[in-house]
Amino acid sequence: MRSPQQSARSLMTAGARGRRPAAAPTFPVVALVSSAAASETVARVLAPLPAAFPGALVVMHAGPANADNRQAQLLADRIRLPVSLARAGSPLRPGEVLLLPSGRQPLVGTDQRIRLVDVYSVPSNRPPVSQLPSADLLLYTLAVALGPRAVAVLLSGARQPGTRGAQAVHHHGGRSLVRGGPAETLPSTAVEATRPPAPPLTLDAIAPLLMTLCERPQPPEQL
Repeated sequence: MRSPQQSARSLMTAGARGRRPAAAPTFPVVALVSSAAASETVARVLAPLPAAFPGALVVMHAGPANADNRQAQLLADRIRLPVSLARAGSPLRPGEVLLLPSGRQPLVGTDQRIRLVDVYSVPSNRPPVSQLPSADLLLYTLAVALGPRAVAVLLSGARQPGTRGAQAVHHHGGRSLVRGGPAETLPSTAVEATRPPAPPLTLDAIAPLLMTLCERPQPPEQL
């Protein structure tokens, strides 16, 4: 049986085959996962970020069904970054927020575009898609596509959906932040592992940490 990462890689590359540019831009991509509506928790996290934020942001939330456009507008009214509702093929761009629509399984392609799969067309009883839309599957594809440029942010804590996907992001060289957990869920070096535990990560501490992570020089794209 294929691993979740292998399944995610197959889904992702099938939609993006033949479309990867010769030299993709190397900016960080932040995926935020929340069990609340985007106009609530996500808005609080993103409000301090400047309009010139160097990374792209995608938001998976649990807002009301059939209210995606309304949620996108409410979020845009509360933050400085431009917000748009993601569509199939929407490109990831620095300084822009893509709100992922409900009822569709989002994936991140190697061409740095969003893929949206009708959840009713995918068997829900096969791993890793035991529940769709799946935050884990979104983060698996983010990890495989972007490696160290990926940042996963779980706004509802470590026991909410997305935990395994956040671990995949870390294992592919990216960063994973979990509300209520340490500033970084897993140490990236042996030196960091010996340091005293960081205080629990609060919502208000996430934006400054994202600025620090995303302002670091990005590794060159592997072609």
